Amino acid sequence: MVRGKLLDGLEQALEGKTIGEQFSVTLQPADTCGDELPELIQTLHMDEFNGVEMRAGMELQGEDPDGNFRLIRVQKVEGDRVTVNMNHPLAGIVLYFALGIKYNGQQRKQSSRTVKRIKGHFDGNSMSHAASKLKGNWSHAC
Repeated sequence: MVRGKLLDGLEQALEGKTIGEQFSVTLQPADTCGDELPELIQTLHMDEFNGVEMRAGMELQGEDPDGNFRLIRVQKVEGDRVTVNMNHPLAGIVLYFALGIKYNGQQRKQSSRTVKRIKGHFDGNSMSHAASKLKGNWSHAC
């Protein structure tokens, strides 16, 4: 999966479809973000998070060794230990889509409708130290 593009399997399923057609698509993990890798789930000491109060379910942004930003999910907090998951949120999950074709690409260009994308922002400064302690092959993340 490439940011800003469709999943390959989804794009392939759309090929040849016509306006008004409805269909469903099932994508296996191997066709999307891959399987969840156990080595991308790690436990760190609370001190690594520079005083930020960590809670299960939090999503943080960290930087991988190549300088790419990655989503880090806090799975659990037990005492002074924080378990984080660097796998893509969709890793290991079978995805099901029910789709319908409403218009083609040319019609979309002519449309005056504007779609706004809202992004979440996280305090990257407080997470950069903790992210530097995370080990593993982050390239697995979508």
